[in-house]
Amino acid sequence: MLEHIFSRPTKQKILCIAMLWTWWNVRNKINAGEGVYNLDDVRFRIRRSAIEYEKFFLKPEKPAQPPPTSWSLPDENCLKINIDGSFDAGTRSGGWDFIIRDHQGDAVGSGAGKINHVMYPLQAEATACIKALEAAQMWGMTNVIVEADAFLVVQTLNGSDHDLGPNGAMFREIRANVVLNFTSCRFVHSNRHCNSVADALAASGAKMEHVPQAVWPGPPLPSYSHTLPVILQAR
Repeated sequence: MLEHIFSRPTKQKILCIAMLWTWWNVRNKINAGEGVYNLDDVRFRIRRSAIEYEKFFLKPEKPAQPPPTSWSLPDENCLKINIDGSFDAGTRSGGWDFIIRDHQGDAVGSGAGKINHVMYPLQAEATACIKALEAAQMWGMTNVIVEADAFLVVQTLNGSDHDLGPNGAMFREIRANVVLNFTSCRFVHSNRHCNSVADALAASGAKMEHVPQAVWPGPPLPSYSHTLPVILQAR
């Protein structure tokens, strides 16, 4: 049986391993009198485990085209939102931030904050996206592009493969917000240089102590951001 499993394509192998692990785990719990599991629950556990295994053991597919090497202006009737999250594995904390710019490259809104309990880097990135879209909705912005340098985040937001994973509820919330409150919203990947302003703001957000979060509608950006390299020179 093992030879047959290991001869299958990678994703099928992972699914088989997840099924065997879940079956063994559930069987042991039932034998120990720790509960009864129905078929739907077992299926959910198998699928969730398979997604988590894929996340850790498979490299994300590369985008069809390389991301741009410099920040680019959105169209005149559109706003571009750059998001980023930071994660400290030692303290299990992090930060989030976003910056919104118009077709002339001028900042029309930004925000940053600290996250006290973070389990995964993906959670910090998803929090940044949620906060950015909440602010954009509050300010009446309905046609946006959300740009991030974390390819896995963009891949997840454009699909549903990780909806059963640890942060699945956050990504479902983001997509529901987009459907209900935006006429157009695209998630695109950029390299780290294009996202340098957001990256610096996320690091500052992680250090916020007395005020856990703050958003700034319209220009200017918070005073400390003027010390950042590339600030608004990325037009």
